Amino acid sequence: MLPVAIVLLILVLVFIVGAILSNTAPTTLNVFIAQIPTTTGGLFITGLGTALVLAGALVLLGYGIRHQRNKSADLRSLKRSATGAVTDAKGRKKRGRNKNDDTTPPADPPAPPRNKTLLDL
Repeated sequence: MLPVAIVLLILVLVFIVGAILSNTAPTTLNVFIAQIPTTTGGLFITGLGTALVLAGALVLLGYGIRHQRNKSADLRSLKRSATGAVTDAKGRKKRGRNKNDDTTPPADPPAPPRNKTLLDL
């Protein structure tokens, strides 16, 4: 995996350098009212920077959503523990006996002894 990733990074860097150096034609970038004189290579870099900012924003959004979900689950489990309900790690209510319950169910009576036959060897 690591060698493939390194080869892909090198190919992308070569592509970026080639796109910048081979595109030197002057052009104008119109942003709302402003007109910015630049080259097509500069326009490529602007698009690349915008894509990187978008990718970073999406990663941060994912981290924020995951953090909020974990925080909400922790808060729910704290509320349930304050009311005495037993829950599992995902915050779902457990069925069955409470671990803190001191009453134990009665044991099953022992099975009656049976006579051995020749087939039970």
